[in-house]
Amino acid sequence: MIKKALPFLNYLLKPMYRIYEKWLWQQIKNGPFPVHVGIIPDGNRRWARRIGLDTSMGHMYGYERLKDVLDWIWDLGIKVVTIYAMSSENCLYRPMKERERLFDIARRGLRELLNMEKIHRNRIRVKVFGRLDLIPKDIVDLARKVEEATKDYNGGVLNIALCYGGRQEIIEAVKKLSKDIIEGKLSIEDIDEKTFS
Repeated sequence: MIKKALPFLNYLLKPMYRIYEKWLWQQIKNGPFPVHVGIIPDGNRRWARRIGLDTSMGHMYGYERLKDVLDWIWDLGIKVVTIYAMSSENCLYRPMKERERLFDIARRGLRELLNMEKIHRNRIRVKVFGRLDLIPKDIVDLARKVEEATKDYNGGVLNIALCYGGRQEIIEAVKKLSKDIIEGKLSIEDIDEKTFS
């Protein structure tokens, strides 16, 4: 059902996207271009609900649009992209059925990256990080396979954050600082913005 509806939605929205693309190009064509672009796919469920679709179709449609956006970014010569694909909150608190659908999209995406001609032609290195302990093992294995296949590439970087969140990063930093204080490598007075970052 979802796969059959996506081409129809693409057909309906294509003219609108062409206009949007032209508007975006007018905004950035004279530069300067960013070196690193971060993408947080958000609102796919709300969008699907608003137009009367199952929320899983919203996620799938968002995934398809994300591939278009990556093409645009690479065509512009932007070298580093980070996709915050799933937050740690999504991995911990969303209903299991929804998490499984998101994991299915992650599987599909990693398989596509493994064989994506543009990744290999442009020598884009892929890195996957986050709370991988919250992700099914087959997805972690796929991620490692993509990383291994692209580890020597230096034409750009595609970071994919799965089950990742800013809170997690802060907690990890606090743990490391605490450990360094306990081991005598650091004193409380040494902690400032630079040390924390």
